[in-house]
Amino acid sequence: KPSKHHYRPTSDGGPNVSQFFDDDIRDMLAERSRAKYARDFETADGIQADLNSGGVFVHDVLKEWRADGVPYPYTSRRGGSDGNVK
Repeated sequence: KPSKHHYRPTSDGGPNVSQFFDDDIRDMLAERSRAKYARDFETADGIQADLNSGGVFVHDVLKEWRADGVPYPYTSRRGGSDGNVK
């Protein structure tokens, strides 16, 4: 059971302007990873929605997150999204 996540802040991001502190974001990403591992996708999707609404954008393919208010461009891969609100 994962206790951490494998996401890192994007290298080209600006300062955190989200409603969360960086440590809170890391904790939420770890909780999301645990939920995905347990196949509790409803919880994982809820955490993703909370992050997005708070100004944090996660790119699952790149394993990155950003909190600078700039969403990742939407791309579809294997029929899914990169986690950003369209």
